[in-house]
Amino acid sequence: VEKSREFTLVPWRPVLERHVGKEVSGVVSGEGISWTVGRQRSGPGVS
Repeated sequence: VEKSREFTLVPWRPVLERHVGKEVSGVVSGEGISWTVGRQRSGPGVS
């Protein structure tokens, strides 16, 4: 992925077309991966 111009995480489906160009992030936990499409709003930090 690092030096590639493209890669595929899942088979492409027409419903994904509206998300082209959006940011995608994933969080790995013991239960799997939680995916988010689009930017998340940053709330106040907790120390």
